[in-house]
Amino acid sequence: MAVDPAEVTVVAPNEAEPKADTCSALMAQILASLDPELQQAVAEVDRSLIRLSLAQSPRDRLRSASNMMRSLMRFGRDPSPAGR
Repeated sequence: MAVDPAEVTVVAPNEAEPKADTCSALMAQILASLDPELQQAVAEVDRSLIRLSLAQSPRDRLRSASNMMRSLMRFGRDPSPAGR
C-alpha cells in the first residue's frame, strides 16, 4: 500500500532539523497508513531494554547475544534420553 504524500508533512531543507517528536509523529502516520498492526507492535516495544543494551560495551553486547543464542539453541534440542 502506498503512502499518500498529501498526508505526510515534509520539512523544507532550509528549516531547522525536525525534533524527535516531529519524526515520531511522521513515522506514526506512515506506519498507520501502511499497517495498523505494525503500528501497534511498535507501540508495545519496551524501549528500556534497547537503552540498556546500548549502554553496554560492544563486547558485553556480543557476550549477551552469544549467551542468548546458546539458550535458544537448547530449546531446539531433543529432550528425550535418546537425544542426549
